[in-house]
Amino acid sequence: MIKKNKKEEVNIMNNSKHYLTHYFMKGTRPFLSLTKLNYYEASIIADRLKTISGRAFRRFNNFEWYFNERVITEDWLINEFISLGGKPKTRHPIYFVLGESSHLEEAYGENYSTIKVALDEINDLEVSFTYPDSMATRFISRETDAIHFNSQYHGKLFTKQGIFDTIDKFGMPGEQWRSEPKRKFDYFIEAQVWNEQYIAEYM
Repeated sequence: MIKKNKKEEVNIMNNSKHYLTHYFMKGTRPFLSLTKLNYYEASIIADRLKTISGRAFRRFNNFEWYFNERVITEDWLINEFISLGGKPKTRHPIYFVLGESSHLEEAYGENYSTIKVALDEINDLEVSFTYPDSMATRFISRETDAIHFNSQYHGKLFTKQGIFDTIDKFGMPGEQWRSEPKRKFDYFIEAQVWNEQYIAEYM
């Protein structure tokens, strides 16, 4: 990863469209992926995680369902990414959010750390985006009669230019999920990075 001086870092972080944030549990290694493991190995880890307080860890309460849906979602992601012209260097994407997410920060409580990466360091053919996160956007795309369904971004995968065009039209997810029924699931924009070279120094 290219190191930037303090002035460059400040300029990047002043524009949430220009950096990615990876959230992970404090005191653990970042960029871990349960789907790289078989179900039995992953379930052992999930049994530990579901004992931690915080909304982010509730997904592990029904881990068999979560794990299966995550695998299906990643199959969908890589197939869509390739169809958009993407060039994945890994089978399992590395998850970030575009900018930051107050929703995730509240979900983790005090149990999170972050790593920020400048978006312009990442090849456009090695990153994709969903609005909101990838599992949620798949589920919402089936709820076409719901007030919170938006056919222009739910159930879709975007390139960098595609997500910028969508942000220009609908804005970045912010605090709307707290009070606006139409935006109740628009917590953040998820970024999927498809090359582990960008995180090698952290692994």
